[in-house]
Amino acid sequence: RADQLGAALTALGDLVTPDVTLEPGADRVSIHAPDGPGTLSEALRRLDAAGIELDDIALRRPSLDDVFLYITGHGRSS
Repeated sequence: RADQLGAALTALGDLVTPDVTLEPGADRVSIHAPDGPGTLSEALRRLDAAGIELDDIALRRPSLDDVFLYITGHGRSS
């Protein structure tokens, strides 16, 4: 839910890297999940504790494009 993205970022706390920003009109946020399912479980726990309702959540492996954009510094937004 777009109206809860700021609250979601706050609830996620240190799971969100400092380079994650919300673009105007954003309706989603992506975070790195270095521990895979463990990070996903912790994110769900924090969001539930904060009363944040989700429309969707997913865990996926980054594509080669994602990796390239991250390494070159062009993929550092939500």
